[in-house]
Amino acid sequence: MRSEGNMFNLICNNAHKSPVRISGGVVKEDEDWTFVSRRLREREREMGIVSKAGDWSFKAFTAGLGFATIYLTATFSVNVYRGLSWHNSQSKLEMEQSEEETE
Repeated sequence: MRSEGNMFNLICNNAHKSPVRISGGVVKEDEDWTFVSRRLREREREMGIVSKAGDWSFKAFTAGLGFATIYLTATFSVNVYRGLSWHNSQSKLEMEQSEEETE
């Protein structure tokens, strides 16, 4: 059986079949799976730096979003507390002033 194609697609699409060997873009069914795994490791090394940079940038971005969410939640809670405290103190002042006026 011979077919040509991208190695990733080949392995994903033929995972249920017997192992394959890739040589010169031509795919052959074979019992020698070590060749494919060795080639995959080589491809991972080739794309490793770019892939790791992308992973770290995504992790940094999501960490930044998490930190921003926590910061904004905390400051919002503090501001709500201050606002309620201020409103409560204003209400007490108004009540005291109204009591003084009635006396």
